[in-house]
Amino acid sequence: MEKQSPKLEVYRSERFRTPLKMERDFGLWVDRIGSETSSRKAVPGKLRLLGLFGAVGVQEKAGWFISTLVNKSRVEEGDAILLFPEIPAAYGSAAGWRTNWVVWEGEEAVRLSRFKLPNPEEPLVRGGAEAVNAAYEELRPLMQEESALTVFRRKNIVMQMISELAGLQNRKHGSDSKAAAQAVRIINQNLHSDVSVTELAAACGYSETHFRRLFKRAMGSSPKEFIMARKMSKAKEYLAQNIPVKEVSELLGFPYESHFRSVFRRITGNTPKDYQV
Repeated sequence: MEKQSPKLEVYRSERFRTPLKMERDFGLWVDRIGSETSSRKAVPGKLRLLGLFGAVGVQEKAGWFISTLVNKSRVEEGDAILLFPEIPAAYGSAAGWRTNWVVWEGEEAVRLSRFKLPNPEEPLVRGGAEAVNAAYEELRPLMQEESALTVFRRKNIVMQMISELAGLQNRKHGSDSKAAAQAVRIINQNLHSDVSVTELAAACGYSETHFRRLFKRAMGSSPKEFIMARKMSKAKEYLAQNIPVKEVSELLGFPYESHFRSVFRRITGNTPKDYQV
């Protein structure tokens, strides 16, 4: 699906319900769920800005989807459509279709989206309707209750759905995940030297630019950030054994002790001395 900027009118969705303080404290809440059988013909005349996260599972028949990130695309029976707060989108079926949907919000949902869980760049999840439908059916008897346990259960149901949908998205990048796993093994085996991103990319058979992209998609951080984090974890182990800071610096491939101290404090928020007995 190619990126585009469709010249369509964008309108903001209706006002949402106000979540209880308890729901906000849990970090993720269900705004609404629904099921619809549409027989009317729909055309992509307007894009809607939902302002929340949503998942639509297509239970019967096919349709279309369009957003400011993707061209108009065909949606098959059994697929799921993902909606994101600030990405205008529209969907429908010329022949009419049956859908179930779940809408959610919260700080935890926003945090997950920063790690592309699920990925907004891939709003069509092939075979994802089953996950949405399962969440919808589990949520139905819980929507009229407001106890702490019920709010917790609703959150867990949505988290499970997100996990399944993100897993389906990730299957498309199986080779990328294998390359990232290979890179992690190389990093772990070479914490005592200075492995460059260029060397990692070459070992995994990718250009450096593509490797950086796939690694961040799989691991949630850049290769350099990941390497430094692993080095600092190893440094904590050495420091806890009362190995001198200068020696720890040398063991982990830092040319200067001062540089090691600076990096350690920046990443851990503490000084090396704080980890020595």
